[in-house]
Amino acid sequence: MDIKDALIEALKELVVPELSSINSRLDKLETAQALTNKRLDNMNGHIIELSRRIDQTNARIDQVREELIGRIDQTNARIDQVRDDLISRIDQTNARIGQIRDELYKHFDEFKWDVIHRLDAMNARIDNIAIQMVRREEHERLEKAVRDLQDYEKLAENVHQLNKKVSALEEKVKV
Repeated sequence: MDIKDALIEALKELVVPELSSINSRLDKLETAQALTNKRLDNMNGHIIELSRRIDQTNARIDQVREELIGRIDQTNARIDQVRDDLISRIDQTNARIGQIRDELYKHFDEFKWDVIHRLDAMNARIDNIAIQMVRREEHERLEKAVRDLQDYEKLAENVHQLNKKVSALEEKVKV
């Protein structure tokens, strides 16, 4: 058994220091593994925290989106109300413009007929003056008739100017 013991002793001398160094390296690897596991646990905790914060941010984004959609819907409703109100006001304004136009036409027609009657009366007076032009005394009347005729021409010019103004007003009303 000596050989056996010698062989065991020789193997112990060769293998035991190697086993010690392997055990030492194994201890170091286990320590490194424990540190790595601890770092992984810390990173997992950090990732979990980041995931939670991302979920909170996503929830907040969804909340803000819903709030903005609600506000946009309210704004659209207000825009629709304002549009409807403006359309109503425009329709009312158009109706008032139509009434004013009708009143202007009525007043213009009344004025026109008044001018026509005055012109007819003036023409009748001029005709009477022409018949009575025989005498010198009637010459003075003729001069008056000429003045009246000049007034008539001025009046006709005024009527012409009024017609232009009414036409301009009608154009403005149409616009």
